[in-house]
Formats: sequence, structure tokens, C-alpha cells
Amino acid sequence: MSEQPQVTRRHILLGGVAVAAMALAPSVFDDAPTAYAMSSRRRKYHYSINPASNAHRYGWLETPLFTSSSLPVAILIHGGAWESEGGPASMRFLSEFLCQHGVACWNIEYRALGTGGGWPTTYADVCDAIDHLIALKLSVAPKLDLDRVYLVGHSAGAQLAALAMGQASRQIDVMGLLMNTPLMRLTKESMQLADLRGDVSLKGGETEAVQHELVGTGNSAGRATVAPKGPRIPIRGFVSLNGVLDVVDSANRSKFSNIRVFLGGTPAEVPGNYAAANPIRHMPAEKKMLLVQGTRDYVIPHGQVKRYGLAASRRGNTVTYLTLQGAKHNDVLLPSRNPAAYQAVTKALAQFIGATSSSTTSRSLFD
Repeated sequence: MSEQPQVTRRHILLGGVAVAAMALAPSVFDDAPTAYAMSSRRRKYHYSINPASNAHRYGWLETPLFTSSSLPVAILIHGGAWESEGGPASMRFLSEFLCQHGVACWNIEYRALGTGGGWPTTYADVCDAIDHLIALKLSVAPKLDLDRVYLVGHSAGAQLAALAMGQASRQIDVMGLLMNTPLMRLTKESMQLADLRGDVSLKGGETEAVQHELVGTGNSAGRATVAPKGPRIPIRGFVSLNGVLDVVDSANRSKFSNIRVFLGGTPAEVPGNYAAANPIRHMPAEKKMLLVQGTRDYVIPHGQVKRYGLAASRRGNTVTYLTLQGAKHNDVLLPSRNPAAYQAVTKALAQFIGATSSSTTSRSLFD
């Protein structure tokens, strides 16, 4: 067996410096989105320093204007069938609404199918993005309240959010955050391989950036694949917007689901991947959940949301259901497509997170 790397005080200090430095400056790569204009109160930050893969590892931090109090944080995780077509822009209306009502939003992107993602890379990116909140708080947004962090996921994004919720720590894991800094992942190959979050190879003493494609890392023999470690920041609540909450059920019953590609096969072919990636098998305890479902959503199999909610209730979670009559899969995101459904969702979100009445006449935290 190879000797495990020793973490010294110098490593920890260097790791902390790397995290802070990484968050201090807004991204210089692809600084403006191509399809949608972002308001001046949004800024883009990468949670990766590897040029081979950070084009898809970033988030838009949007903060309310003029606030003197600490801010709850909503981490928005877009859907899009685990592909690269959805993007943070699909969550922009929800982000704007929440920020106007006193909630900071970290609207994240991740490597997906076609952009270097797949299982478990995509999920590891989401966990790293969540943990990057500590760097943002220490460097650019000190009013972020890391005791009030909520995950809001749509469709495939809800699967990633629910799994992260189920694996999140009970309290802030400071050592774990420092150990997972970009510098540590660059210098400690054995640690990055254990976490499945690494994106570099060490050859001949030199660091070589490579892009890993980790689709289908399980096996057909049924031995369970271990998912990357969950976030080191505790999560208070989770919102599912027409979300995939049982990957086996979706793979077997949804003809629109792309989950077989994401997980590298069918449940029979790669059962380990499905066991590791299934939110209903990684249930948190004593958390808050808001489960939103449209009655005309034909992407999520009927009954899946209720079954997940019942399993969550048995673990002591507080579950609130919101059924949207006549709403289709993407109606929860677009105010013009189904105004009644969108208004019901935003009202429920505000109540769930504890948003204030309005903060539209204030100034950005960055000003």
C-alpha cells in the first residue's frame, strides 16, 4: 500500500489562500453569457482553476440590493436531462425573483453529457460548487448566511440537489473544505482519486491537465459504486421542481428520460451506479422539503414524487407538497408560459426560504 499523504499546517494555509484567491476575482473566461443579458448585480465566479474543464464549472452569484442583514442562500441547479442545453439561464427568472425578496442566489453550471460530464463527474461538480460558497463568503459576499442554505433543483437538477442534500454534512466541515481546495487537488493525486473530483494527472513530477470522462464507472456485477463525497456545507432545505427523485423508476418508466446515458446503462446493467446516484436511497433526516409537481408533467412518472415524500417523512423530514394543476414540465421556470403556475411556485419558494417582502429599491452588495 502506498503511504497516505500527510496534511501539514502549511498545506492547510496554502489551501485557504487558494480558495480565497480563486473567488476574489470574477472570471476572465466567457465573462458574459451568449444568450441572455445579465444585470449588473450578478457576477460570475469559477469554482475550478483547471483551464481544461472550468469552462463549465462556474456560477452566477446574484445578491439582493441594499441589505444590512445576513442573507439566506438559494443554490439553483438547472435541469436539461443531464445535458449541456439547460444552463443557468433557465433558472434566471427564479433567481431574479428571489433576489428581489432578500435571498442570495448561486446559480451554478456543471459539466454535463457532451461537456465532460456524466456520472459521477456531474454530481462531484455540484458538490464542489456548493462548497465554493465558503470562498465567496470569505472574499466577496460576507453577508451570505451559511446556516441557511437551500438547494433548488429542476428536473435532472433536482436529482443532483436531492442527492447532495442526502449526503451533506451536519455542520460545516472546515477541514474537509480546506482539503478539497483547488491547490490540494492539484498537488495530491491520491486524494483527488479517492474523491473522484480530480481533473489532473501527475506524470513525471509534472502536472498535466486532462479532462476525465467518468460515465458508467459502476459495473454489471452489482457491486455498489461509491458516490463522491457530499458537500461539506450543511443544507437546511431542498426544493424539487418537477424533479427526478428515483432514478430507477425514471429509467424504467419515463420514455423521455436521458438517465440511462447519464448513468452508463440500465438499472440491470449498472446497478451500482443507480444505487449510488438514487436520491430515494440517500435520504436526509430532519430537513425541510418542498416538492412541486405539475399534473401535466409527462417526464416524471406518476407517483414518484409522492413516494419520495413519504420516504422522507418517515425519516423525520418536514415535507410540503405543491401540486400545480395543468402545469407542464418547464412551466415552473417561465412566468410567461403559465403565469398561474409560476406565481404559485415563486410564492411557495419565498415562504419556504423565508424571503422578505421586497428589496427592489436597494444597492448591490458589490457596490
